[in-house]
Amino acid sequence: MEIEELNGKLEVMKHLGDEDDEAVKKKIEDMNQELGEKVKELEHLEILNQTLITKERQSNDELQEARKVLIAISYCHRFIHILKQNICTLMFLFFPTYKRQKMICNYTMFPRMKAHTV
Repeated sequence: MEIEELNGKLEVMKHLGDEDDEAVKKKIEDMNQELGEKVKELEHLEILNQTLITKERQSNDELQEARKVLIAISYCHRFIHILKQNICTLMFLFFPTYKRQKMICNYTMFPRMKAHTV
């Protein structure tokens, strides 16, 4: 917006000013310099914006990948828990003497599970 405004002022100065007037030439030169600085600043900001967008996309991709891994780990933990429960049930059903003599799923066998006594 500032660049368009400076362009407009510069065009007005070129058309209204006397080409022989040193003050007008100096003013036009200053405005051209300011316009050039604004254009360079705008280009720099556009490059910075593009860099930030790229980094945001990379970060988002990394987060999505980490999310997928965490979901997969969660499913694995659930599966292992169900598997341990089924092993305990099978031991209880198929080894009746074992169930009378020992605890099924004791802490030495499955440290994270509660022991079941018979």
